[in-house]
Amino acid sequence: MHPSRGWRSAWLLLIAGLLMGACNVFDVSSPEPNTVDALLTDAQTALAADEASRAVRLLERAFDKDSTDVRVRVELGNALYADRGLDVFTLRAAAEHLVELSKSSKAPSTARSVRENTVCTDGARPEMSADRYDSIPLDADPVRPLVEHASTVERVRRLVVGGVLERRAEALASARARYRRKGLLVGAVTGVATGVVGVHAAFDTTDGSLYLDREFEPDRALVACAGTDDALGRRHDALCALDAAARRGVQWLQDRNRSAAADRGSVLIDRLQDLAAAASARIDCS
Repeated sequence: MHPSRGWRSAWLLLIAGLLMGACNVFDVSSPEPNTVDALLTDAQTALAADEASRAVRLLERAFDKDSTDVRVRVELGNALYADRGLDVFTLRAAAEHLVELSKSSKAPSTARSVRENTVCTDGARPEMSADRYDSIPLDADPVRPLVEHASTVERVRRLVVGGVLERRAEALASARARYRRKGLLVGAVTGVATGVVGVHAAFDTTDGSLYLDREFEPDRALVACAGTDDALGRRHDALCALDAAARRGVQWLQDRNRSAAADRGSVLIDRLQDLAAAASARIDCS
């Protein structure tokens, strides 16, 4: 046999063996990202391409590698919301529903549907002043997305609010500006979303027990009704928690605007200020 033919045969056998062993020596594609920085970069690219599910998978891998990285926590929280279709507009719609009840979202029942022998905030009697009080349905479309994705809201709360803004604010402050701005925005949305979910859980959505007092001065007021003083107290606690979350959300959004040197998010700030004022207008949350 000619020597060159022997080498050629050996080479072909080697290639065949590699292919049979699932080792493609001709694969020149980019390797899967394996570092936190590479995973972050690929996740951001995926989000920009509207591939939120892929971004979540990449960021979950990054979180497994380093759960203390504030960038990973912020980006994962943001990606989880994107994957569920939740954003600032979802929160804004819920806030507006609670303090600016539109005709399209009013409950079919009127304030006169309040049950007898109920106790209400500040001695209010919605059943006697139907022209002043609107019954707020907590199972309406503006609230439903937050309630349906309550587990996601809670996960993001642990990731960003508890894990970054409350415990590692200094680390976020030293991160790049885009992570700071995104972290503050995600935190504000999450805190208030948690409050809305808490109000939904505290109220019976079938008996019209949450009302909007349209004539209270200087701001509109949320009024709760319940069958017992204890139940009313629990509902007041939920409204006070919403008040605190909205006020903190306003602070985070204002901090975000200052860091961005822009007046972004001012509409959401206004809505959260209205929500905080209404939640505590007739309740002592001190």
